[in-house]
Amino acid sequence: MIQENKEEYFHVRFSPIQNQQGFQVGFIVTFSNITERVILQEKLQHLASIDGLTGVLNRTFFMQKAKAQFLKFQQYGGQACIIMFDVDRFKSVNDTFGHEAGDAVLTGISKFAKDPLINRGFIGRYGGEEFIIYIPDVSLVEAYEWGEQVHQKIEQKTVIVQGAKINVTSSFGISCFDDTYHSSSSTLKDVIREADEALFEAKRNGRNRVHFVMHSSSYKKLT
Repeated sequence: MIQENKEEYFHVRFSPIQNQQGFQVGFIVTFSNITERVILQEKLQHLASIDGLTGVLNRTFFMQKAKAQFLKFQQYGGQACIIMFDVDRFKSVNDTFGHEAGDAVLTGISKFAKDPLINRGFIGRYGGEEFIIYIPDVSLVEAYEWGEQVHQKIEQKTVIVQGAKINVTSSFGISCFDDTYHSSSSTLKDVIREADEALFEAKRNGRNRVHFVMHSSSYKKLT
């Protein structure tokens, strides 16, 4: 129910009314305003889905959302991309500048990746300094260009923590899936594994770059 441009929620209960002969002659309808309870539940659900440090989805909720999207892909076809990226040599940031600096780096990087995805895809923190992204209805070229754009922004960004200037780089792995390259038996885990393997290739080939894979064991680097 909407009252004065504010959405409200009510629990409605119907209690039968009987006459002296025991016949039902009507109902008593009781309305209980449960708006505050619903809003609280929504807030708790939101908090449970978010990574407390970076503000992106946590791994559990990301996987739930991605699995639902992947199921639609299997049913109706189409194309989408999984992108995985992390901070190069992140351990040295923590060791040199402390965990506060490491947290500041992760927070800043997540903002770079999250802003272009509003109303299109979604991003989660996969673990530690590693992030994962699901973008539906996107071509490989678009995904690659987006990865290049973000990794260059990260490279140019300076994080200042207690007077210390910190610069980092990042590596990206991309796996795009569609009904041309993936069979109906393919799983979301298969596509994530491919993106993770592409990320490993980016690391092995010098870091601070974007690699992609179209299907298993077929790696390429756009130049």
